[in-house]
Amino acid sequence: MVGNLWDLAHSRVVLFKGSAWLILLLYQPQGGMELGYFIHIAAALAVCLSMSPAVAQDKVVVVPLGTKAKVTDKLWGQGRPGVSLLTHATPSGYCSANGINFALSFNISTWNSAASVCPSGTWVCLQDEIGSACPLPEGSYPTFLCDGSVFDSPIVLGWNAEADPVDQTHGITTYHLNTPHTANVCNNLHVWCCWK
Repeated sequence: MVGNLWDLAHSRVVLFKGSAWLILLLYQPQGGMELGYFIHIAAALAVCLSMSPAVAQDKVVVVPLGTKAKVTDKLWGQGRPGVSLLTHATPSGYCSANGINFALSFNISTWNSAASVCPSGTWVCLQDEIGSACPLPEGSYPTFLCDGSVFDSPIVLGWNAEADPVDQTHGITTYHLNTPHTANVCNNLHVWCCWK
């Protein structure tokens, strides 16, 4: 028990995740051990101890003081079964620029679900990562608009990871000709998936 108390006393954040997130911030007192500090630790311990081992497994994350939480700048593909990429009209079947490969997802999705249609090991591209026009094979690549209607165009839009900084209902898209655009997040489009 002393070991658990010591670990919590030297921690900054304890996260309990389940149906909801409960964040307990454990602070290090400035002038000495204050009563509030120990009450805070006792409350965190009570929550930990109230969980059975089966429930607590993989539900508690302790971030020690002096460490930084891992921050990723990539929205990684979920790798759902059956998702794939379109084969582009290039010798390799995909496009490349600045050491990054990219292709449109075969499946379509809304902007909020973009990662669900990128294969495992790929990520939803940032607009800057699509460095050149990417020719498509012949075929039809319709977009399904928010109202369910079909917008069939020779210009194919693909979602990027970025949100529109001006309009909270829009995400950033890129035409296959490498032209940035915005679209309502409820549209169902292909997604630009990147990998190295």
